[in-house]
Amino acid sequence: MKYINTNTILIFLILIIILLQNTNEKSVSKKSIVQKIPLFNYNTQRVEPFTRMGVLYKNDSNVILPLYGRRTHARSNTWNYYTITNDESKIKIELKIKDRACLRKTGCKELYNGDNVHIPEYNGVFTINMYL
Repeated sequence: MKYINTNTILIFLILIIILLQNTNEKSVSKKSIVQKIPLFNYNTQRVEPFTRMGVLYKNDSNVILPLYGRRTHARSNTWNYYTITNDESKIKIELKIKDRACLRKTGCKELYNGDNVHIPEYNGVFTINMYL
């Protein structure tokens, strides 16, 4: 190694510069890929708004209450349910099915046409009539 040609030094420097540029481009592309990955999957974690799903009626009286519900999250088989009183104050009443509060995060099983629900605020059992 007594003597090093200037051309070999230039070629060596050019190779180093090219390698550094390639590593910078790769790191930029990795960052752009990481930035495009969503943190949450909104298709499965989205919660839809409550909709009017049917009515609750009591056979021995003229009390008819609206039934509101939504899925706890997309593609779930558990639901959040509540009803509203008929008077002017429109108080929200949470449904409880088999001692499970239906407005909680876990929700309740899906209700079907003809199912019975006990509402303690009205001291009675109500039958469900679901809309299509």
